[in-house]
Amino acid sequence: MEIKLTLITDVYDFLEVAQKHPSEVRLSQGNYSVDGKSILGVFILNLKEKFVCITEDGNYSDFEAFVNKM
Repeated sequence: MEIKLTLITDVYDFLEVAQKHPSEVRLSQGNYSVDGKSILGVFILNLKEKFVCITEDGNYSDFEAFVNKM
C-alpha cells in the first residue's frame, strides 16, 4: 500500500497506527527498507515522496483507515 506523509503530525499519527499493528510493518522506498514502527526508520525516508507500506500479515485495514482520514 502506498502512503505519503506530508506533515510531521502525519508521521506521528502513522507511527501510532503502526505500533498498534500486531505484525511487523516495513516501509520501502527505492533501495531502502526500514522498520515502520521506528521513528528513526521513518525519518530516514524521503518524506517528499511516497513509500510502500508492507505488513507481515497482509492486513492493511488500519492503514487504509489512516490514509482515508488524512
